[in-house]
Amino acid sequence: MASTTRASYSRFVLGPPESTKRALVLHDLTCSSQTMKHVAEGLASHGYLVTVPDFPGHGFAPRQESYSWEDMMEFVKSLLHETTYDLVVGHSMGGLLALRVLHQLPIIYATRQQPLRVVMVDIGISQSKEVVEPFITTFRSLTEHAPEPNLYMKSYPRWTRQDAMLQVLANELCDPEVVYPLLLKPDPWDFTQYLVDIPPCVQPTFVVGDPEVRGLCRVSVLDGYPNFKVKVITGSSHWIPYEFPEEPPTRLKHSPRPPLAMSYSSRHVIGSPESTKRALLLHGLTCSSHGMKSIAEGLASHGYLVTAPDYPGHGFAPRQASYSWDNLLDFVKSLLEETTYDLVIGHSMGALLLLRLVHQLPAAYAARNQPLRVVLIEPAVLLGKDTLEPLIGMFRNLTEKAPEPEFYAKLYPRWTKQDAMVHVLANELCDPEVVHPMLSKPDPWDFREYLIDIPSFVQATALLGDPEAGGLCRLSDFDDLPNLTAKIIPGVSHWVTYESPEEVVQASIR
Repeated sequence: MASTTRASYSRFVLGPPESTKRALVLHDLTCSSQTMKHVAEGLASHGYLVTVPDFPGHGFAPRQESYSWEDMMEFVKSLLHETTYDLVVGHSMGGLLALRVLHQLPIIYATRQQPLRVVMVDIGISQSKEVVEPFITTFRSLTEHAPEPNLYMKSYPRWTRQDAMLQVLANELCDPEVVYPLLLKPDPWDFTQYLVDIPPCVQPTFVVGDPEVRGLCRVSVLDGYPNFKVKVITGSSHWIPYEFPEEPPTRLKHSPRPPLAMSYSSRHVIGSPESTKRALLLHGLTCSSHGMKSIAEGLASHGYLVTAPDYPGHGFAPRQASYSWDNLLDFVKSLLEETTYDLVIGHSMGALLLLRLVHQLPAAYAARNQPLRVVLIEPAVLLGKDTLEPLIGMFRNLTEKAPEPEFYAKLYPRWTKQDAMVHVLANELCDPEVVHPMLSKPDPWDFREYLIDIPSFVQATALLGDPEAGGLCRLSDFDDLPNLTAKIIPGVSHWVTYESPEEVVQASIR
């Protein structure tokens, strides 16, 4: 039976927060919001605020007792009711859902002056059983036993290592129980009826893979519909979001991601949208919002709406020309001003940023009746050069050439395969240029002054790794502090976020 303890809502939001252009991006079966990364980044760089949800049973979204097309339809309809979008992009199953929902759009789309642009990417509108049945077996197998990234790179030569890792992680996160109900029906597999009478307020475009390299959609199915724009991407397989996220393609295989001209934010939001309890999670250096996944899910199951941002140069956030403590402090400060949180959790560098900012919180926090709960996970407030210098070299190497997941699995026996994959992906996504400016200063590395005089409206807890297992902190640095309690978690390394997320959740809700 599928677990139902995960959060009720999961989405990535990328783009300029002040943008008036809104895009909704829908992923494929057994994929996740992460697999639409390149498309979302491209749209964000063109000024869109992009929402990329995880379908139920996919990515970080909750698993359910059962799945159906009707459930997925209701999910997409709820998104279209929640926000009025200017653009909807759907890949494969996501595109089929978009096609079906076009006939049930909220009335506001018909009353606007501008049409709703809908881009459907290689959607299998009509397929025979000979095509569908092997997919069932393949998708079920991939979600029960996620392959190594090399399998995808060999099968799809245009994919980068990052693409393959995103896909493997999506397979790992997906509930295998989604496969049968979504591929066994409809029978026969035929969605051509939804091509008829598309509302005039919709401007549809079909982007089709090349049938010579395993594109799934047949252009002939789209013949005879004068209002459709159809574009075949020569040389692309079914996986256009990886291989040709832009037209014309500008992403070169194994080339570094360039800084984008427009600045935008990237954050993962998970939990109940109706919740009045808000939590902010701050990841560590060279990590990403993905690494806070287990904590976010735990908090969401306790009724929090959780925001986990990516810092500049990390995760899905844009790279910058330079990095500094001041820049990241301003970034986190803006988050604390944007929303009044009930709980803020920071790991490692995230904890140090948070520790510094508790002395500069907006007035709204002091004015509330309830305290702000702060959890500092492994805040390395004091480190010597003999510790720091090897860390600089190690982090630089890991971000320039991310290791295989087995590297972390051997190094940290408590990590799951998923933990190792998430961390490798974070290394892969991180800009190596963040490392030196963030670890070379302050000199000496001493943040103990920020432990003093923590405001009375802040209720702080420090969770420390075990020094015998690779924890970086000393309990003695946290002695005799009136508004802060500290404890060591026995047997746990610096990576409390992976190895003991339940301890973090319990410390947060006590």
